Amino acid sequence: MLNQTAELSVVTAIKDPEFEAMVAGTLFSQGWNVIFRALDVASLESFLATSTESKPLLIYSSDVSDLDPKILSALSPYLDRAIGFLASHHSQVMDGYLTRPRDEIELLAMIRSPHRAPMLRSVSSHQIPSRCRMIALTGVNHGEGVTLAALNLAIELTLTGKKVLLVDAHHQMPAIATILGERHANKEVLKEVSPTLQIFEITRHNASHAVELILDASLNVDFILIDLALIAHSEPSLLDRRWESIFSTWVLEGADDVWIFASPRVVSSRALREITAALPQMTIRGRITFLLTQRLPGKKGDEQEEKFLSVVSPIQPHAVRILPLDFRGVSAAAHDRSILIESNSRGLLRRSFAALALELTQ
Repeated sequence: MLNQTAELSVVTAIKDPEFEAMVAGTLFSQGWNVIFRALDVASLESFLATSTESKPLLIYSSDVSDLDPKILSALSPYLDRAIGFLASHHSQVMDGYLTRPRDEIELLAMIRSPHRAPMLRSVSSHQIPSRCRMIALTGVNHGEGVTLAALNLAIELTLTGKKVLLVDAHHQMPAIATILGERHANKEVLKEVSPTLQIFEITRHNASHAVELILDASLNVDFILIDLALIAHSEPSLLDRRWESIFSTWVLEGADDVWIFASPRVVSSRALREITAALPQMTIRGRITFLLTQRLPGKKGDEQEEKFLSVVSPIQPHAVRILPLDFRGVSAAAHDRSILIESNSRGLLRRSFAALALELTQ
């Protein structure tokens, strides 16, 4: 971790004005001060040799020619440390350079972690290890049961002996920690609920550390479940730099699976059609599964399911799942702030989550 003084002073050596502006703006928002912007090696050397400031952090790019390891070594007495990024036109791996961060959260995660020095990090540093499966859970509208599913699926996975990190990224109405009776889940560390379950609540204040924490945790858990709330709010425009949109974009691009929940309600059916039409333009790289929630029994339920399938089947998702309505179990769990295995262990919905967990572990 950078020391407190060094965190306040930064020097950049980046020719790309757009990337340099992103770096400077991100660091400024976190309290750092960019004290000098170098466009070539000569100006960088001159500034550092004459500066009376405390040793700064240097952030440089491969588009500044001649800034090679020999020169960086010569400059090291003047620096706290240095982090290099590949220029956009450099697609090949280069010693001493990291892949350019896609957004502010990735940039801050690279800067803040002591394990992200350029000589130690690989180009694939922001990938979840293959042994860990990351699932993003999101809904087409409010009230689709996403948080209910994320929490109970996490519990069922732990009952199979798997280690789970459950992330509450529902920034408007976080509820997982409250339901579990846990406090301080929104700090800058993971909250351990049990030996096999950790939780973390994303907020504006800890968002810059979220990716770093998740990546570190992925080395020690089998599953990462992320409650993303609404998918319509998770795919920002290119100019949308709000912390929640940046994090959601990272999740959607990096998740192994994206589970999209929709109920039979009229407003949800309309939202589902809009989402399926917009999916080709979204940057979702993982397997997409659609889940119909709150399905009624009998003929009415058959009609709900048929209507649901008519909307989602044409886009050929990886899978489709049906979750039954369990008014009794869900109501009891909400009233007692508990989980389904406690409120209605024999209910159809609880058994559905248990079956999903078993399927994921096979």
